[in-house]
Amino acid sequence: MMETIASATLITAYSLLAIVSLLMVIYSRGFSKILAMALILIVGGFGVFLVNVPRSYMGWPTSEELPDGCFIRDVAFVEPTSSRPGAIYIWAFIKMDSGLEPRMYKLPYHKPDHEELIKKRGEAHKVGGLLQYRKGMKKGEGSRRGDGEKDDSGYRVINPNSILEKTN
Repeated sequence: MMETIASATLITAYSLLAIVSLLMVIYSRGFSKILAMALILIVGGFGVFLVNVPRSYMGWPTSEELPDGCFIRDVAFVEPTSSRPGAIYIWAFIKMDSGLEPRMYKLPYHKPDHEELIKKRGEAHKVGGLLQYRKGMKKGEGSRRGDGEKDDSGYRVINPNSILEKTN
């Protein structure tokens, strides 16, 4: 709700500024149709940009599959009710060329995933480690059950020092 109000306020303030700027150009002595058209195109183009871009920066989670090797920072659970299906929200860091990039993921709610993530998160907190999602893990290392069935993906606790780059 606050993001919507903030976006609406930003768009309204920008629109008022654009109108005042356009009126100043129109009523100035050196009015030129080319200048007015350029201002309209720039203001209009930036206005379209301003309307569409804030949504991508509001933290909307993606429904994509977790990427292999991502590091899990935190997890939030929304248990299903009669009015909503429930979800597991995962705040993860993905290895990119520029370093670790944060991203939020929304996974379908499954009780086994919920229980496993709570268990693994507790283990990680006890030893000061991180959770990492891995595809193709060996038996006993973890088992993510995204669709309710056992597969070879899972969460494991790792030592944070193992992700630091070695300088020697």
